[in-house]
Amino acid sequence: YDVRPVFAYPAPSLGHADEADIYKNRYEAAVYTLSEPTGIASFVQEPVAAVLGAVRENLMTAPKEPILVLDVGGTVTSASLVAPDASSSQGYDVTHSLRLDGLGGETLVDALVSHLCRFFYEQPMEQVTDGMALQRLYDASRAAVLEISGGKDRVQVNIPYLSVDEKMQPRHLDVGVSKVVLEHEIKDILKSRQQQYQEQGVLSKSMSQASDLTSLLSSIIMRLLEESGSNPFALEKILIAGGGARSPIVQMSIKGALESLGGPQLAASDKLIVPPGELVEEIVVLGTAAVAEK
Repeated sequence: YDVRPVFAYPAPSLGHADEADIYKNRYEAAVYTLSEPTGIASFVQEPVAAVLGAVRENLMTAPKEPILVLDVGGTVTSASLVAPDASSSQGYDVTHSLRLDGLGGETLVDALVSHLCRFFYEQPMEQVTDGMALQRLYDASRAAVLEISGGKDRVQVNIPYLSVDEKMQPRHLDVGVSKVVLEHEIKDILKSRQQQYQEQGVLSKSMSQASDLTSLLSSIIMRLLEESGSNPFALEKILIAGGGARSPIVQMSIKGALESLGGPQLAASDKLIVPPGELVEEIVVLGTAAVAEK
């Protein structure tokens, strides 16, 4: 078969530098097992693939200056600086990167599930042992988060026959959830992880403690710029990627973070690249396609 595999792997990040090599080495080992020599495969760092994908889809022209890539996944968010590099086979390289574990699109869902567990079971989510009920709560919460992210201020969560009482009578969940409640729950989750992020060294020491998603993203971006010795105005573009970034709540938080660091011009449409629809979560894959096409 005339197939050329291309593997995208995480960039070395602050506090996780060795993991990128582990990913790449495992990919290489897998390719070697399937077919020799290993030269048939190509490897590209995920932030570089995102840039290549954006150029391939005509979302921007080939950058000549550093680009900030914010990749918001399900449970991990990374911020990387990608710069032109003539010595790289892809034409770009990641100069600096950092990541936050436990922060992504699923954080919004976790926040709502936590709220519903306390309301319905009167106990924390971690103490709910009914796996099937938890799954139904997650499914309903994902739908509710999508509606709230889409612009609704309040949604109704209705799950019939979620549990039974002490008399074995069915219990149904039927409760309204507002955007304010969701934002409050997200703040509580972020507050509980502040110590973890501070220990990882991924938050800026020059900024006050993050109180919400916007200020947390501001602190992450500033920490990355401090590490690189750069500033927001040296960035040619800011590119958003990842499935978690499909949420309008996340997108608005990113815009707010950029505006707090560099004013409205840093989040202007000619500076901030947000791939439309499903393209935002496919941009890295499309970048690997660009590598394969070379």
